Amino acid sequence: MSQSALPAPEILESQILAAIGERILELPAGFDAESNLFDAGLDSMAMMQLVLLLEEKFGVVVPDSHICRVNFQNVRQLEQLVRERSTAGA
Repeated sequence: MSQSALPAPEILESQILAAIGERILELPAGFDAESNLFDAGLDSMAMMQLVLLLEEKFGVVVPDSHICRVNFQNVRQLEQLVRERSTAGA
């Protein structure tokens, strides 16, 4: 998926947030794009599930070097990672 095919940042954030809530974590009420995923229970196993989800849903490849606490801290960081990785393959 190219960057031009990606929706606006706030829509992409909503899509990522919904996917996490549906498939990875039980997110508390009021959880938003800036809320800390690790505080919500993201651990190393869930991070790997999230990598697979991002790759499957958005057609990006997340290299091992990009799997770190900074990139997975919150949905806003994930949105930026997806956007960055979508241009890397273009």
